[in-house]
Amino acid sequence: MRSKLGYLSLLIIDEISMVGANPLYTIHRRLSEIMTSDEPFGGISVIAVGDLSQLPPVAQKQSFESISEPFAALYGSIWQKHFQLIEHSERNRIRTSNHTDDDVQLIKSREIQNTSTIYPTTALHIFAFNKDVDSHNKEMIQKLKEPVIIITAIDSKTDEQTGKKPFHLMRKEAWWHVTETTVSSWSKVMMTTNADTSDGLVKIRSKLRTLVPDGKSTPIAVHKVTVKLRKVSSKRTQFPLTLAWAVTILRIDPSKRLRIVAIYIPPNTKNESYFKNLENLLCAIPSDSVPTILCEDFNANIASTDLKTSTLKGQTAYYGFLQYIQQPTHRKGASLEHVYVNRNFDNSEITLVTPVHFF
Repeated sequence: MRSKLGYLSLLIIDEISMVGANPLYTIHRRLSEIMTSDEPFGGISVIAVGDLSQLPPVAQKQSFESISEPFAALYGSIWQKHFQLIEHSERNRIRTSNHTDDDVQLIKSREIQNTSTIYPTTALHIFAFNKDVDSHNKEMIQKLKEPVIIITAIDSKTDEQTGKKPFHLMRKEAWWHVTETTVSSWSKVMMTTNADTSDGLVKIRSKLRTLVPDGKSTPIAVHKVTVKLRKVSSKRTQFPLTLAWAVTILRIDPSKRLRIVAIYIPPNTKNESYFKNLENLLCAIPSDSVPTILCEDFNANIASTDLKTSTLKGQTAYYGFLQYIQQPTHRKGASLEHVYVNRNFDNSEITLVTPVHFF
């Protein structure tokens, strides 16, 4: 690490409002260790950019507050001791709704039409809908005039007992990989899963890569995912890539969104109809990176070991949802409360409250 950062002289921290006091102190301490210096941040100049009136860091003190660690807190606030505030007065007026007509005209002067000769066609484009993303990526890959390669995922589904294909169909765009990936040399791509982290090939929002046919860059291997539903195994093999000249806004900042799906299944619903309707609903949930919760009334005892409950667990797990309530919610030992969360949640973001029995 010392050899990598030996020539570092300036560190820029963006979105400083999301950096807590403790992480900021950790940056200071690690840089001091790496640079073998007692100066703040190891003698490295730091520029912190952001709006401190925006969302604060999750479950942490803000960067300008004291550090939580008792011994380090004796040092005081790193922010207040070593940072000098330079405020953007024009932006501040807009943020507080005190902007002038000149401020509005200044912002409008920065607009640019896609017909302009100086339009940045290769810059990352952000759209609200997948169809617009697909259209732009298709247009950009055609402009390269390179051979286009369509990589089709290899899917296999086998019942361990009968060898028959299960009634569940593999989703066109499952949460792990898409059915088809279109790429070419020099295309802009984004990783859909972690690969070689030592070379920076990780799943990061807006982290774009270029496919270079030089034979020297880090190769990207296929990724295999196996999902088991009861005694049926489904496997998809695909390259963890997607075109990324354009992405949806959800790819950029899913942390500010939460999807809650409230489900009601009437009692005495026949199993065939029960799982068919649930299957249709699960298929309709977008396979994006938004944290999603399934909850409400499934009319099934999740603590039971019968066929209905085991099928329900397997079906929701197949689509990437895990039951979070594990303790009985009824005084007789039943668990009728269903709360399923998908893999876009960080466990640190969820607090489980011990159930209270009212009946």
